[in-house]
Amino acid sequence: MAMEQPCPYPPFPQALSSSRPEVASLLVCQLCERLYKQPRILSCLHTFCHKCLQYEVLKQGGEGQGTMACPVCAQHTALPRGIASLPDNHVITKMQEAEAIMSGNIHCTNCDIAGAIAAARCNDCPEFLCAHCLDTHDFMKVNKSHNVIPICELSQQDLTAFSQPLSCQTH
Repeated sequence: MAMEQPCPYPPFPQALSSSRPEVASLLVCQLCERLYKQPRILSCLHTFCHKCLQYEVLKQGGEGQGTMACPVCAQHTALPRGIASLPDNHVITKMQEAEAIMSGNIHCTNCDIAGAIAAARCNDCPEFLCAHCLDTHDFMKVNKSHNVIPICELSQQDLTAFSQPLSCQTH
């Protein structure tokens, strides 16, 4: 009976540490070479930022054509309702959230204030909230029952405890 080899990779939280360049590179768009913003998946399974894809479609002649070629592999993806109809890459988004927590570099995902540092995470929304957004969030009656966790407590918890399960838009 052969001995089972131990997994050569570290457990989940350590695998997302920014000291691992192979993981960090998965979080970067190949077009803009920055962290993904609204990552969208093409039919070939390549992922790009929403805005990068909009620019790419314009370069290729506009959404009027109904398809676009992937900038990496050239496979065509149907765009019946434009870039917005492409599926979000929730796996990349979750990896970015976990990486941000592990590195302590968490920004508000609720507002457009550049560089606003998150003070808490609402597990029900789910959003990282800066102090201003947190005040607004907590002020609203509809949010009174939400599970809001301060950022300082997130790094001490199992990352899966605050993450929403991956699901389709319907569920």
